[in-house]
Amino acid sequence: MFGENLLININDSLSTLQNKNLHLSIEKFTYAGHRKYTFTGGTPYKESYISKESMIKTSLFLILSQYLAYKYVLQPGWWFGEEEPFRYETASYAKLADKIGHAYSGYLLSNLNTDLLISSGLSWNKATLYGGLISFIQMFQLEYKDGVAPEYGFSKYDIYSNTTGILYYYLQHYIPFFQNFTPKYLYNYSKLIRDAKINSMVLIENYEEITFFMSINVKNLLPNHYKKMWLNGLDLAVGYNVKGFNVIDELPYPLKENYYFGLDLNILSILPNHNSRWHWVAQTLSFIKLPSPMIEFTDDGEKHHLLYPLK
Repeated sequence: MFGENLLININDSLSTLQNKNLHLSIEKFTYAGHRKYTFTGGTPYKESYISKESMIKTSLFLILSQYLAYKYVLQPGWWFGEEEPFRYETASYAKLADKIGHAYSGYLLSNLNTDLLISSGLSWNKATLYGGLISFIQMFQLEYKDGVAPEYGFSKYDIYSNTTGILYYYLQHYIPFFQNFTPKYLYNYSKLIRDAKINSMVLIENYEEITFFMSINVKNLLPNHYKKMWLNGLDLAVGYNVKGFNVIDELPYPLKENYYFGLDLNILSILPNHNSRWHWVAQTLSFIKLPSPMIEFTDDGEKHHLLYPLK
């Protein structure tokens, strides 16, 4: 009864902020059974409602953000020097870490673009479709730029990986069962400031300190009569990392693949129901994994971490 009254109160308060006849209810705007949030803390339109002003603002934001990322992050970190004739890259490095990173980037960028398009007035379904397409175009431009950069080349396998992440994003939207499996990213945060001073690209390419995870919503997967036995907000996670590919002023050593199994925090499941833009911030940050208890499987045996990757 208390939960039902709380949901009614939240819907009532939300209806004062947006027209309930035009917007989705909070029960229909969800991820893995938990409420989702737009930039404003509300819900999207049921049908697209776009003004010329909102489209101009959205287009300018996309153009400006891509320009700033190119000018101050990608060009100094990757594409310094004169352009060379277009060529393909055939070398493979960092084992699976690089391709998983590309897939994660396509997935995350699709989420962010969708949220941006929702704020411009598109419906959830259309924003999802176009968010993924815009992500593909943005990432294809980056791959093409690699093709003329002095130290890189155009990689069709990077394109495949980018597309895989975008397709998984679509899969989650159209088949909600897959929302119980969320890709996440973790950097060795204790080294972030030091590493960033040495190389601005550490968050993207320093695979020595990056671990990719798939977080599993166990509670949703359990039979109904067992759900109450599982702690709310507690997920399991499996991870992958490559050691030996280090861009931070250290000599490389033979690549080693490490695997991980441990716990994760499901932020969306423990957020209180409020119509706040800060909930959107927390929702977006949930794609970044927090340190947690973890078992690391290496060639030299198991390592147990209380709060991986902190030491």
